[in-house]
Amino acid sequence: MKVLLTTLNAKYVHSSLALPYLAAVCHSADGIEVAVREFTINEQHEHLLRKIVTEQADIVAFSCYIWNIEQTLKLASDLKKVLPSSRIILGGPEVSYTPEELLRDNEAIDCIIRGEGEEIFRQLIMGVRQTGNLADTLKTIPSGIAFRNGSAIVMTPAGKPFDNLDSIPSPFTAGLVAMDKPLVYYETSRGCPFSCAFCMSSLGHGVRSFSMERIKQDLLYLIEHKSPTVKLVDRTFNYDGRRANEIWDFIVTHNRNSRFHFEIAADLLSEENIRTLEKVPEGIFRFEIGVQSIDSDTLDTVGRKTDFTRLYAIVKQLLTRTGVTIHLDLIAGLPLEDYKGFRDSLQRLLELRPHHIQVEPLKV
Repeated sequence: MKVLLTTLNAKYVHSSLALPYLAAVCHSADGIEVAVREFTINEQHEHLLRKIVTEQADIVAFSCYIWNIEQTLKLASDLKKVLPSSRIILGGPEVSYTPEELLRDNEAIDCIIRGEGEEIFRQLIMGVRQTGNLADTLKTIPSGIAFRNGSAIVMTPAGKPFDNLDSIPSPFTAGLVAMDKPLVYYETSRGCPFSCAFCMSSLGHGVRSFSMERIKQDLLYLIEHKSPTVKLVDRTFNYDGRRANEIWDFIVTHNRNSRFHFEIAADLLSEENIRTLEKVPEGIFRFEIGVQSIDSDTLDTVGRKTDFTRLYAIVKQLLTRTGVTIHLDLIAGLPLEDYKGFRDSLQRLLELRPHHIQVEPLKV
């Protein structure tokens, strides 16, 4: 049985972290061939379809995001016409919250995995390997999926997130992550301590971390394989200051020539954190700091708990005391913030003279 895991990235330089994790849970099973193929949204539809059809996979699983969902649905529809025996599975944040509607409007989709997918995907693939039938297997999975049963759409309860992230095999040490790109994604934790209304992470279940032993093992693999840039996709890397310090110290001790990108909450940084960061060689660390707005009413409305006065002071210290590259984010179009309010936010960030300021429109 052949399984194809695929997605459409926004750019060539990007890569999927979800697909290698899914591959890791079933790639070594007898009788299963797993292929991971990544494309971009800039490739022609006919080219993408031809590449996917050429794989002749029994099961095709797409990872879906806001930037690729429309193209993915079109590919799924045309794939089913060309290979009607193929079974099409969707997963990812863009399909986890409206699965019933998607199944109703897109007959080519056989199943949608909701939420964290590794264990559900493993159950699904192992079940099909044993029974040879996706429809029968779906009926045995108690949670985390939506699927068709004849003319009816079945919605199982939401799946539980992993209590022990270490139970997921590492796709890095298993050799399932392409190391030939200039940017490799990595996570040391899942979830976020905050509940910002504009972010899907607010729908999660707090923060869960891989063990320090697992993190160090993966980081050593990335360093030894000379990844040019490792982008950590933890929603708030420094939610635990002591944990952050231990990882930063480990990287400084073992790093060769890699650079590391972190998303942090600056107002959570302590003096101890800053002293640790003073030891980091210039340009090795890049901090992406989500300011989003300086307007307190706007921040209250979207549920973002940020002490901007402290954030401002900490960013100034990072810029003067450390060699960390500072990247500040703003969101344009948040509730209650008009043009003047947004301009004021931008002006305050410009006063800090960070290395980069990124402005993104609010995506709905």
